[in-house]
Amino acid sequence: MHKLPLAKKQSTNNHAPSELQGSPPPIASLNYDVLAKITGVIGGNVSPDFRKLNGCFRQLFYFALTCKAFVDASLDELWRSMDSIVPLLKILPALRYKNNRYFILAGNVDMEDLKRMQTYSQRIQIFTLNERSTPVVARLAISILMPFLPRVQQLYCTVTHPCMNIWSPVILSERLQYFRLDGYSSNTRGVKSILHALHFTTPALQHLDLIDPLTHDALNFLPTFIHLRSLSIHGIINSSQFRQLATLPELLQLAVNFHISDPFPRFPLEARITAPKLQELQVTGRARTVASALAAMHGGPLEAIKVTFHGENEALEICVDNCIAA
Repeated sequence: MHKLPLAKKQSTNNHAPSELQGSPPPIASLNYDVLAKITGVIGGNVSPDFRKLNGCFRQLFYFALTCKAFVDASLDELWRSMDSIVPLLKILPALRYKNNRYFILAGNVDMEDLKRMQTYSQRIQIFTLNERSTPVVARLAISILMPFLPRVQQLYCTVTHPCMNIWSPVILSERLQYFRLDGYSSNTRGVKSILHALHFTTPALQHLDLIDPLTHDALNFLPTFIHLRSLSIHGIINSSQFRQLATLPELLQLAVNFHISDPFPRFPLEARITAPKLQELQVTGRARTVASALAAMHGGPLEAIKVTFHGENEALEICVDNCIAA
């Protein structure tokens, strides 16, 4: 809002009266970081579903119309978190949306339209990729769009549809820091291809969250993510795989679910696992398996251990006794 000018008044001295001294600057003159804080409050800084239900999008739209200085910050917040690629694809007139299900390439893609789409796609930092958000698009059209989300930092992916294997590599970004994958229990081949694309495309990846059980091939591939700072995995993990993951050079947090894993063998002291940087370990599973995993740890900067058992009455006592014995 612009500051209203003060009415002129007569003065008996030679000093021309002006605005009140020490008054705050108009909000339009604030720097981008301050405006981004304001739009973050308006937008809620939450999921797209919450923002839709609470009218946050409409409020940001009105805020952008208030003043030209508000436009960039408002658009950045509007597009910051998305759960559908449809709004982006609709920017291109050459792509026709049919039956709310698929896009067809109906003409040449104009470069100006493509640049316009990219000005919006570059604002997206958080994206949820699922069956609802990924319509069928011709592979040729997809190749034209690459890179699709060049600045996305957090990606939530559900592998429940064949299109996921097409879209996942397309939307991966060099700036991606957090990746969550679930819904892939019936599509293990797709998971392997996604992990490979993730490894070779996202050197800055620091946080990996894998919800469903993994195949041994996928588990054996995880140690190649040497820059991870946090890792959460579920499924059958043997002692060798646990050792490889716990000893990743930059890993600070590790969450492992041993719900169907057998107990680890007992290691001599010199063969136990020393994690170089691991500070927090979360272990879930049957008591004897959890106890054997904890007993396999030795030394390192570990500060916190969180243990969750699968409904066993004497689980804690068993775990403690085994760890003390070890």
